[in-house]
Amino acid sequence: NTVDVYLSFFAPLGNIVAITDWDGKQLRSGSSGAHGGIVTVRKESEEYKERTFWEDNYRRGLSSGYGSRGDEATWKLAEITRIAREFKVESLTDFGSGDGHLAFALNEVLPAIRYRGIDIAPTAVQANTARALPNQTFEVGDFGREFEAPADMVLCIDVLFHQATQERHDAVIANVCKNFRKVAVIVVWNEKIVSQYGGKFDHHCFYRPFKAPPGIKATTLVLPMEPAKELILLTREG
Repeated sequence: NTVDVYLSFFAPLGNIVAITDWDGKQLRSGSSGAHGGIVTVRKESEEYKERTFWEDNYRRGLSSGYGSRGDEATWKLAEITRIAREFKVESLTDFGSGDGHLAFALNEVLPAIRYRGIDIAPTAVQANTARALPNQTFEVGDFGREFEAPADMVLCIDVLFHQATQERHDAVIANVCKNFRKVAVIVVWNEKIVSQYGGKFDHHCFYRPFKAPPGIKATTLVLPMEPAKELILLTREG
């Protein structure tokens, strides 16, 4: 039997990393480089598949990534909170609820909002459901296909650049736009990411320019930290 092995973690400055499978066979080794950073290790022969990657990630107790913690997470929470209050949001769908950090932080500042978190990884959904509050639900779902989850506000935070194909990327955008009643918030990489990383990304990351569908107005805020991302507020024209 073939076992998919995916690990992503933060490696301290200059550390050499060696990863082994369950039988102790070394798969690949590498260095975190001069400034430390995210190291991703996988079997070279394995194709990236969203569900496999993220399920393995959460089974190993890892987080959704550096974007769900620290200054970036704090900034995103503040902006989402501001927008939710401005649009008087009462219900919210989160496409890509991940490790639940945003869901539970958001509940601390907006406890009256009915929150519905959707994620492709069953392990993450199970962990979040175990500590869910009365106004929160979590469920497994693939929003890279047609999906029904209407709400006043739809979030899609750091999800698009993990979609393996253009078809899935476009399907996620279509689902976001179909399901929001008042407003949607998407966080994506912007074009500066290409020069920032020389066009070379981890196997589970892809840059594709965001294009709003017809009838949708997009307002962009650039995140004040690296890597190069932007928050896009979506509303309906007219």
